[in-house]
Amino acid sequence: MIMRKSIIVIALAALAFVSCDTKKSGAKGMIKDFTKEYMVDVDDYRMYIERIDSTRHVGKDKVMQMRQTGGPAGVYKKGVQYEAGDIPKTLTYVNVLFTHKSDSNKTHKQTFYFDQEMTRIVANK
Repeated sequence: MIMRKSIIVIALAALAFVSCDTKKSGAKGMIKDFTKEYMVDVDDYRMYIERIDSTRHVGKDKVMQMRQTGGPAGVYKKGVQYEAGDIPKTLTYVNVLFTHKSDSNKTHKQTFYFDQEMTRIVANK
């Protein structure tokens, strides 16, 4: 009985790991597409995903404020467009570290907010 429970726990842990890796891969692809389209000097940076988690502490007002700001100053072109859709109550966020390819001292961090299913970027800061 104990052996069977151990196998189930290991299987669930492996499934969670694969699910997290799939989310990370999908998020990385969407962030790459987003930065390729809107980042001013996208070819000068490498991207590292540091964390993926969810939050209920970022409401519609905060999302709209982030959208108006347009991300960190000087990093993005004007006119960033986000896909249409409701702002969910729970958002998945991804913390990303960007390091300059030729100067590792030049870094900046950003947070990208996704809908809960991680099918679209809702905002970034």
